[in-house]
Amino acid sequence: MLYHLLNIFGLVNKVFATGEGGETPPIKLENPLGDGTSSILILLTKLLDVVVQVGIPVIAIFIVYSGFLFVKAQGNESKLSEAKQVLLYTVIGAAIVLGATVISGVINATIVGLKA
Repeated sequence: MLYHLLNIFGLVNKVFATGEGGETPPIKLENPLGDGTSSILILLTKLLDVVVQVGIPVIAIFIVYSGFLFVKAQGNESKLSEAKQVLLYTVIGAAIVLGATVISGVINATIVGLKA
């Protein structure tokens, strides 16, 4: 219905491409991620590598930030507990990011082993 409504106002234009001799050329879809990404495992590995490359500097920044909070607390118990909480969450996040690489490697090895 939307197509017909847009067509009334002339907002839809049909374009047909033809090659030599009036034949339609074959459509070739190229992989935007490059020739190296041929399976879902390789794609997920590349995505995980990007997450790790972005995550490690973020982890380092939050460790420095938690150290700044420890210095800024100056013995105040509530501020010290906040700094400890930030450091704990940073360590948990680091374990998740780095552990994901290990888990991905184990799953990948298991799948490759099952194929053989």
